[in-house]
Amino acid sequence: MDRLLDNARTGPLHMAQPEIARLVAEAIVEGRDTLNHYDLHAYVVMANHVHILITPKVLVPRLMQRLKGSTARRATRCWD
Repeated sequence: MDRLLDNARTGPLHMAQPEIARLVAEAIVEGRDTLNHYDLHAYVVMANHVHILITPKVLVPRLMQRLKGSTARRATRCWD
């Protein structure tokens, strides 16, 4: 599946934009440093998806909602 995602030429490739990729990376680090939602072991931001290796400290649905919601709001501001 990763190979298919990595070679995708259609569909949403928003994180190929450096500004969007940067805000996603910042949100991941914020989840570790500011919110203390997880221990962060590794992450990589790809053009159309993200890999994140963590040890959660809060319920995973809660941290994912926060991470996805905050990055979506921040990315929307980039297009305004």
